[in-house]
Amino acid sequence: MLRAFLERLAPPTSHFQPWILPTGTICHEVMVKRYSLNERADNHNNVIFVMYRMMSEIRKDHAINNFLSYDILQIPTTLGVINDCWRLAEAEMQQEIKKYYPDKQEEFITELFHGRFAFALEKASNDQLIAIAFLKDLMVAYPDILETALEQIANGLVADVTLHKRSTERKTGGDLGLMIVRPQIIRDQKYLIKHGDYRRGILCQAKMKSKDKKWGQFTRQQKKQLPSRMSYLCLLLYSYKDLERRELNNYQWYVCKNDETLDQVAEYLKRDEFPRLLSSESIIAKIGFGMIGTDDDAILDEIVAPKKNTALIIRLFWPNGPWSGPDGGIYIGTSIRIYTAQENDEQYYRQQNEMQY
Repeated sequence: MLRAFLERLAPPTSHFQPWILPTGTICHEVMVKRYSLNERADNHNNVIFVMYRMMSEIRKDHAINNFLSYDILQIPTTLGVINDCWRLAEAEMQQEIKKYYPDKQEEFITELFHGRFAFALEKASNDQLIAIAFLKDLMVAYPDILETALEQIANGLVADVTLHKRSTERKTGGDLGLMIVRPQIIRDQKYLIKHGDYRRGILCQAKMKSKDKKWGQFTRQQKKQLPSRMSYLCLLLYSYKDLERRELNNYQWYVCKNDETLDQVAEYLKRDEFPRLLSSESIIAKIGFGMIGTDDDAILDEIVAPKKNTALIIRLFWPNGPWSGPDGGIYIGTSIRIYTAQENDEQYYRQQNEMQY
């Protein structure tokens, strides 16, 4: 997919010279970088890494989001397990609030939820549910690769969640960041390559419905900071079902739109009428599929999930390093030789013929 995209931007030819394109355009920049790429990469395996570094540089230089969205490995089954853990954690948190902690506010609820969510993810990881789900996603993404090869990649993958504690709200205007960090895997002919991690997140403004059934409004600081962040902003809505405020409703989310203003969103809160509210499961899925939020590294580090702001960071990773072997002790490194079913059959028949002679 990435290579096809580059071909459309600037078709490869040994006679092409990048300086014939208008300077300052993305096409020109792609070709300039690609022109030097052949000199820097002495084999095909190096080319794929240089290409991805090149695309990352262009994304940052031009503030282009979703530049690699077509090349991101889709992991719906793995996200489904994460969602199962989220639902379980939310239900357990609601039961505890009902029994022991009535009328609690957003920050306490977030901390309580984090503890339950972390435990659920740990159990799912220990039961190998994360690794099994990831294997299923790999099998869908690479149907021609033998399952045994994909098992070596998925083996040992786990999930966890960390919570950054808030120390200031000044920088971001948000109450909470939600980010998913997962391995980015690409295919290069005979190899699957782990190309770092793919991060995507969304900035959340938490609002609690009061006893008089009114949502909290934006503060002066939020009105100053949030208008420039509408493309990766959402509302996280907390509310109770009962007057005693023991029965906490499920989380509800409103994802802001690029063409909306903060004043419009404030009006939704004031009237208690939103165009569309989403469940937590939908939010996880949409972040995981790259449909909402941002993957801009600077925004993620400085606004969505800085260390000084509250942030839930869901991480998929190999605790013993990438791609350990089936026995847990053989490290294959960052790339693994893969065989398709056709290649395996060819090898089998070749061995049979050699045995006959």
